[in-house]
Amino acid sequence: MFRTPGTANRRHHAHGGFSRPALACGVLAGALPLLCLTIAAPLLGCAALTRALPPVEAGETVAGLDYRYYEGRWRSIPDLDKLQPAASGHSEALDISAGRRGDDFALRFNGFFEAPKTGVYTFRLRADDGACVRIGDRCVVACNCGRCACFCTGDVHLKQGTHPIEVTYVERDGPEALELWYEGPGISRQPVPASALTRPDQGDGGE
Repeated sequence: MFRTPGTANRRHHAHGGFSRPALACGVLAGALPLLCLTIAAPLLGCAALTRALPPVEAGETVAGLDYRYYEGRWRSIPDLDKLQPAASGHSEALDISAGRRGDDFALRFNGFFEAPKTGVYTFRLRADDGACVRIGDRCVVACNCGRCACFCTGDVHLKQGTHPIEVTYVERDGPEALELWYEGPGISRQPVPASALTRPDQGDGGE
């Protein structure tokens, strides 16, 4: 798991059971406090299964993800497009230890996800305090769970190939956690491996 170490987006508590749909996704979750949020796919541009997302021409890539680090105190997932990052760099995976302090920060990871086969992929996200996963132009799953230790689940239909992925994470206070699992054609449920994530080759040799 990644931790400090759709027709529907569903919330799954650690003790079992799914939540009812709610109405928030990505930046729009910023208007709401850090609570568990789930997304009805037809709303807010979130993942739907009616059209498979086509792959992109990624060019030369290397292992890992690019990240940008932000400092601030937010009650929800902020609109990072409007903020200046305090630092940036590369990470081998979704490693929230890239945060430079224990509380009041956000991270945005960007890179590519490799879909080995065409089909529907299910992503399960858990974050303390909040996170959002986008693939291509789709919000696949958003989780503003605070400390309730629940998984939020979303589906996306992908064509075989390389797809842009963006993961936004926000930490307010207390414990820190970020986990991203998936399952899909020929893939049983498991943490998204680092081998499925790449970033553009910027001439740094993957360092």
